[in-house]
Amino acid sequence: MLIRSWRFVTILLVSLLLGLAFAHVLERPAKMRYDAALYITLQKTLYVAWGPPNVGGILEPAAILATISLAFILRKRKRAFSYTLGAGIALLLAFPVVFFWFVAPANEVFLAVVVDSKLFLTETTMGPNLTIPVVHMSHSDPTLRRLLGGMSIFTMLMTIPQVLTIWFGHQAAGVSILSWSAYLLSAVLWFWLGIQKHDKNIYLPCVGWIALDTAVIVGVVIYG
Repeated sequence: MLIRSWRFVTILLVSLLLGLAFAHVLERPAKMRYDAALYITLQKTLYVAWGPPNVGGILEPAAILATISLAFILRKRKRAFSYTLGAGIALLLAFPVVFFWFVAPANEVFLAVVVDSKLFLTETTMGPNLTIPVVHMSHSDPTLRRLLGGMSIFTMLMTIPQVLTIWFGHQAAGVSILSWSAYLLSAVLWFWLGIQKHDKNIYLPCVGWIALDTAVIVGVVIYG
């Protein structure tokens, strides 16, 4: 019953997340025909709902955590576990890696732009001839940083029971080195993100997360 309920919650969260992402694809043709002032105004007013503390900012990490938790619950069911783990890795690649590598820098530029009546445009759409003052924001939103730090701590804590089972109970049967290597890769990616953002609230918990995942892998080698 727990597995079915958690699977339903996970599918629901991921479906809502994909709906938010696909909305960008559907609206892009219309947005590209807007003039720059309207385009930037939409970015600064409408799309804040995609980030924290609004629904989008809560939904994305919730979907990721639900998927990772479901993979952990299904770890003894090889086929279901492999599919769920693959989905979790894909979500982690989308957020935070792709998001903070490509999307976040553009969002920071849009949020820093000031639109006024003196904005001079030479094209009807955003293009290379657009003249506009831009100031980059030097720091990420503190709410988002706290959220990412909380996710790092949560995933680290989820690893502790497995470490205790292996090293104190000497029980490593059924624990896959491949799957825990994937978890370790996720931890390294989060650590890299924290270093890039210069945020110790993200990368410090990842140090513990990496150490615990490594302990699981070593324990499986010794006791497996």
